Amino acid sequence: MGNASMKSKRYKNADGSVTASNSWSHRDGRRLKNASLESLRVRVEELEREGKRRDEELQAKEQQIRSLQEQLARQTRVLAELSEELQTKCIQLSKLQDVMKSQGGAGTASRPTSVRKAGKSSPNLSVRIKETLNRRKGAKAGVSAEPTSSSLPKFCFEKARVAKDVSVKKLLTDALNKNQYLRRLELQQIKDIVECMYERTYQRGEYVVKQGEPGNHLFVLADGTLDVFQHNKLLTSITVWTTFGELAILYNCTRTASVRAVNDVRTWALDREVFQNIMRRTAEMRHEQYRNFLRSVSLLANLPEDKLSKMVDCLEVEYYDKGEFIIREGEEGSTFYIIAQGKVKVTQTTEAHTFPQVINTLQKGDYFGEKALVSDDVRSASILAEENGVECLVIDREQATVARKNSPLTGRNLEQDQAHVGKGEERRGEERRGEERRGEERRGENRTFDQTVGTFSELQKHLQGYVATLDRDDRKRHARKKSVSRHQSQPLSSDAICLKEMVSTFSASRPFDHLEVVATLGVGGFGRVELVKMQDKDVAFALKIIKKKHVVDNRQEEHIHSERKILAEARSPFIVKLYRTFKDNKYVYMLLEACLGGEVWSLLRDRGNFEEPTAKFCVGCVTEAFDYLHRKGILYRDLKPENLLLDAEGYIKLVDFGFAKKIRCGQKTWTFCGTPEYVAPEIILNKGHNFSVDFWSLGILVFELLTGSPPFSGSDQMMTYTFILKGIEKMDFPKKITKRPEDLIRKLCRQNPAERLGNLKNGITDIKKHRWFNGFSWEGLKAKTLPSPLKRALTGPTDHSYFDSYPPDEDSPPDELSGWDVDF
Repeated sequence: MGNASMKSKRYKNADGSVTASNSWSHRDGRRLKNASLESLRVRVEELEREGKRRDEELQAKEQQIRSLQEQLARQTRVLAELSEELQTKCIQLSKLQDVMKSQGGAGTASRPTSVRKAGKSSPNLSVRIKETLNRRKGAKAGVSAEPTSSSLPKFCFEKARVAKDVSVKKLLTDALNKNQYLRRLELQQIKDIVECMYERTYQRGEYVVKQGEPGNHLFVLADGTLDVFQHNKLLTSITVWTTFGELAILYNCTRTASVRAVNDVRTWALDREVFQNIMRRTAEMRHEQYRNFLRSVSLLANLPEDKLSKMVDCLEVEYYDKGEFIIREGEEGSTFYIIAQGKVKVTQTTEAHTFPQVINTLQKGDYFGEKALVSDDVRSASILAEENGVECLVIDREQATVARKNSPLTGRNLEQDQAHVGKGEERRGEERRGEERRGEERRGENRTFDQTVGTFSELQKHLQGYVATLDRDDRKRHARKKSVSRHQSQPLSSDAICLKEMVSTFSASRPFDHLEVVATLGVGGFGRVELVKMQDKDVAFALKIIKKKHVVDNRQEEHIHSERKILAEARSPFIVKLYRTFKDNKYVYMLLEACLGGEVWSLLRDRGNFEEPTAKFCVGCVTEAFDYLHRKGILYRDLKPENLLLDAEGYIKLVDFGFAKKIRCGQKTWTFCGTPEYVAPEIILNKGHNFSVDFWSLGILVFELLTGSPPFSGSDQMMTYTFILKGIEKMDFPKKITKRPEDLIRKLCRQNPAERLGNLKNGITDIKKHRWFNGFSWEGLKAKTLPSPLKRALTGPTDHSYFDSYPPDEDSPPDELSGWDVDF
């Protein structure tokens, strides 16, 4: 019988009730059920704990994965940087190989017979030459455009303009604005460039640009396709409305690649001379306009020219649309405004009226807020824009970004912007959008009027007619400096006078009748520097030999004349001495002081970097040289370790004044020249420059001395310039540079020239008093009693062991008889 047919038995109790026979089994079932539930609860808890443990493990693994991903991303970035650096080195190696080929062939400069013999007599010369070329791979070369001399024909913009359709102008403007360099120019400059571009066509297979040939044009491809080759290897193709060749409009350079037409092509071109004139014209017009605006302010009418020029450098441009408040009645202000374009209305609250009443209308050339230059001003009226596109020139007496919360473009108060949400963006015109694109380097800068120009308590002396007070203060300040600046305008030593008298008897056209060549000390684009000694006397000089034909071909006559004149007048222990000049049909010669301690560059190359005390000594010497030059009104423009030589005492002397120029107080100059890694932003942007570019390069020098390489270096020169224009403010410094030199570098390399240390109202004294120089003996440096950390032993006046070896010259350049060297 199956289980289903079983029946439970019933028992009768004494009271007659009936009890099921399985009642005990029910209790046992409940117990079993409770035990099972407890077991399940325990199991669930165990599973929860296990789940939690596994969740924690999973989170840990996810964190580990994220960490590995970040590590991979960092390694990928490092790999990309190394790849870029490798590409840079390959390009540099390729250029060096080109140089080696040219020097090995007919490209070497000719030499006098005595020089060639001296070169050939050296043992194992070819081995030493190869070693030298290899060791000098990293040496930096200077670049220069033709000097913008006033003797050149005056540029006529109207004659340079070329008629073209509006649609073409738009396409050209867009193409130029895509270029990393050109997009940083001002809107008006871009417009002028477009106006002056002209059409050039090329047939299939024809070269637009040839590698190795000098470049003079910027191009925009309008129709067709172009291929880019380097050493006959296809690199890439250029598509329509692409800009190329922009380096050639900055200065003389040879093309690094060839560009060939795949089919019939049409381009728009711009000449370098036109570009440079456009840049100079717009900058000079704007500077003169701003200067005239400032001079028209009665408050500033008697301000000295140098102070006025610095105020021009402090100007910012702000734009306002109709109805926007420029200043509000009752608010505090430290800003002075000049209306450059448009109209504004002046409103004021009175007791007789509920609402502010219009009391005046101002327009172009008018100004307001001039009390802000005197003291903190509580605005007595409100100024509102009467029309769209009101343009104001602004001078803030304090730091603009600290004193006010600025909007990204115009510097308006944020409350004012919030009152115009939804309106401003639609109303901004093309001019403001262009300014926004080009204003990156101007946004967020501190326009420190007090530091740059002076406090009003100082300016008030001028405004009240006490110009003599400034002169007296300047004399006192200079006198204090002179008390610790014994080298300023030093007379020639008796030894130098004796040497000058000795060489004055030499033939003006035959220096080698009296001198014999010992060795080559250096080689450059224009010639060579030879160590020479007087025949029958143990007296040595450095003879700079410059190829006249090369000077004329590159239109550098003005630079060579300037170098001769500046060195002839220089009287500083930190600048190389010039004893005599010569000339013949092929060369001009400069007989210079021989500095046989070697180049700072080669010493830096061999050591990797300098310790802080050594770098401080180098920078101190250069600072003293700049102090002397700037007092004489001389701009140097080619600072780099390659141009710093050590004398027998280990003191640094500035050499190679090919880019130096004398300028007047408040004057700017425009020639693009310098070494790419060291040029300041205003040189790249052709804004005109002055002494502030030397302070920029001093900051770059500090960086290179402490690390072994400059902060800005790209795969090509245009990339280097792009990095420079981005600025040093956001750059992370290597650990080798400690806090104080980093602060000095950042202050020397401010994007705004008016804000650079050395270019403020206290001049170069600010550099000498910087914390990095705490404890440095400036008096000992100037008196040359401070021991040099770079002094090296010399065996005699012709010991050239600290210089690299160079190949001899075998070829002779052609005669050059134009007569530009009549003063030599």
